[in-house]
Formats: sequence, structure tokens, C-alpha cells
Amino acid sequence: MNKRGGAFGAFNAIYGVAWFLGSAAMGLLYDHAVVALVVFGVAAQASRGRDVLRLRKPLAAAETAP
Repeated sequence: MNKRGGAFGAFNAIYGVAWFLGSAAMGLLYDHAVVALVVFGVAAQASRGRDVLRLRKPLAAAETAP
């Protein structure tokens, strides 16, 4: 319980850096080719969707553990 604040801060820091890097990559792709930007966006969403589906069972099991 005492580490929750640090974990929350670390998560938000990593999330912010990832968002910044993704936005920078998308800006560069937009300047180069809009089709590449669309492919990047679809690939990123599909990748995260796959991760959510893969982690659904372990997270549900951890939620019911004592």
C-alpha cells in the first residue's frame, strides 16, 4: 500500500514518454506519407488490443486471489 503513489507516478511518467514518442513518430510519418501514418496507427492499436486480450485471464485470476 505504501508503494502505490510511486507506482502511479512511474506509470504516468512512462505513459507520458510513450505518448510523446508516439506523437513525434506520427508527426514525422505525416510529413513523409499519410498512408504510413495510417498503417502505424492501425498496427499500434492492433498490438495493444492483442495485449489486452492476452492479459485478460491473468488479471481476472489475480483479482480473485486472496
